[in-house]
Amino acid sequence: SAACMVSFGFRSGVAFLLVIAFLFNLYKRVGGIPVVKSVVLAFLALSFFVLMGVLRKGGGDVLERFMATFFWRSFVTLYNLDVILGAYTDFLGGEGILMELAVIVPGPDVNLGAHLKEALGYDFPGGGITPSYIGTGYVDFGLFGALLYPALTGILVAGSYVLWPILVGRSGLSFLLMLILSVTTSGVSAAGFVAPYLYFGIPLLLLGLGIRFILVARMGERLNAES
Repeated sequence: SAACMVSFGFRSGVAFLLVIAFLFNLYKRVGGIPVVKSVVLAFLALSFFVLMGVLRKGGGDVLERFMATFFWRSFVTLYNLDVILGAYTDFLGGEGILMELAVIVPGPDVNLGAHLKEALGYDFPGGGITPSYIGTGYVDFGLFGALLYPALTGILVAGSYVLWPILVGRSGLSFLLMLILSVTTSGVSAAGFVAPYLYFGIPLLLLGLGIRFILVARMGERLNAES
């Protein structure tokens, strides 16, 4: 899986995949996930990937560029949110979340980020503004939406953790699927509701299930040959 992602230049996906694989193996070995150790290891792994990216680009002071890169995503998300809360007044009344969902449908790429880029008068190459789920709620319903959307997201995520073992079971595969869901959902806070699942969660899920199917089929063939 990691080799496939690297071949397409999807380095962040490799990092998430390694986190999922580490947590899954840790759960299988000790029957649980020590939170403090996992946080420390995740911080070290993130630092390693950021440092590799800084060294790959070269030039300038390494420490200064490391710190800037490490906090860049958080800075951009908070900056975009500050701009949205301070400048956006033409509330969409729920149309924003529909724009998010419309990304799934084939056709012109008209999403909430592109709408905000145009509405706020920005002109830069590439895609639109990442609104975060707080920004999406504010664009739809103002301050009420900025409070409502994160609360609903938390309720849905917490509910899924309670219902998942009941509906799917507690097998290793069930835990692996929950890990993929959890890591993917972490992107909702910055990238909106749909993009993390569409561009990371679902491809990773399909890739993982495909590899598992191949491995199970090969094991079955080996057992039949031995018998």
